Amino acid sequence: MVRLLKVLKCSYCGAPIKYQMGEMILTCPYCGYTSLVDQSKAFQFEHYMFVPTVNEDEAKGIIERWIEDSYLLPTKVFRKARLLSMRHKMLPFWEIWLKTTCSFKGLNYRLGEEKTIEENFSWSGFVLVYGRKAEDFPPVHIELEESKDVFDVTKLPKDISIFNAELDEEEAVQRAKETVEKRLMERVRDAVDEVIDVRYGHEIVSPSVYVHIPFWVAEYEYKGGVYQIIINEVDKEVLTAEYPEDIDFL
Repeated sequence: MVRLLKVLKCSYCGAPIKYQMGEMILTCPYCGYTSLVDQSKAFQFEHYMFVPTVNEDEAKGIIERWIEDSYLLPTKVFRKARLLSMRHKMLPFWEIWLKTTCSFKGLNYRLGEEKTIEENFSWSGFVLVYGRKAEDFPPVHIELEESKDVFDVTKLPKDISIFNAELDEEEAVQRAKETVEKRLMERVRDAVDEVIDVRYGHEIVSPSVYVHIPFWVAEYEYKGGVYQIIINEVDKEVLTAEYPEDIDFL
């Protein structure tokens, strides 16, 4: 379903900002000022970005090298495929830092006897939460030691599109907690055969940060189907790719 565009004036420079229904945090493409759609409230978070460093030709080269190393998408398939588009995007994320404790009780039936297990452990770190609800997007893992800059539109290439966030901080924190709980539940299931009870406690250990990350999104056509390849521009690698189901390997 196509969502209608609306226009709001930037409260800093007065330029028009186009946005879609559901978007909550807007970034002016002219001056880079970040604000809430509800302009009666102030945006109170730091806004950072990873500066784009990959041009279109380099992005195509990353795809070609990835295909050469991929057993799922032979080079001959790429030669038969037709590249439809290369789109350069700055996508919104929330950087949420948490310390989570996990207490669980369960049963083990290993070694032929039933044994009750009760343990506690903790996890601390950050989760990058994708800031848009309307699109599925794969998990992104970036070492935050990589250089982050304060958001600055003058450092962005003209071909890039800045996307706004549909999640506010409260929703992002909740998603981060759910992500961590899912990861820790895997650890619990590795420890016991039957889970009786699991409890989590979360602490936010650092202020949330709003960050834009650059990606290249390529679409290619193969035998009438359209497929997508996403490049994480920070680590200069393919993040995820869609494959045709009817690949000719011979």
